[in-house]
Amino acid sequence: MLERVGISLEDTLLEKFDRLIERRGYENRSEAIRDLIRDQLVQEDWSERGHDTGEKVAVVSIVYDTTPEPVAEAHAHPARAPPRGGVVAPRPPRRPPLP
Repeated sequence: MLERVGISLEDTLLEKFDRLIERRGYENRSEAIRDLIRDQLVQEDWSERGHDTGEKVAVVSIVYDTTPEPVAEAHAHPARAPPRGGVVAPRPPRRPPLP
């Protein structure tokens, strides 16, 4: 069930809010306000639980050995060896030559 509420805002704040609504593609002010309230409640919930609310960034890298020689031979050549702690995925088995 939705409850109707009223708020008072300065003209400049409302203009900035309307630009935000347009940039984010909200249908109307009510939708934007509901979304902002939900975001704030989640932030507070995480803060109360002791979680860090800072932004996190992660990178996942996959190194695949594309040389025709088996992985064991690639390790014998330092220039083609994976970085320390890295993983080189094994190549699929070679197909026999066509007759």
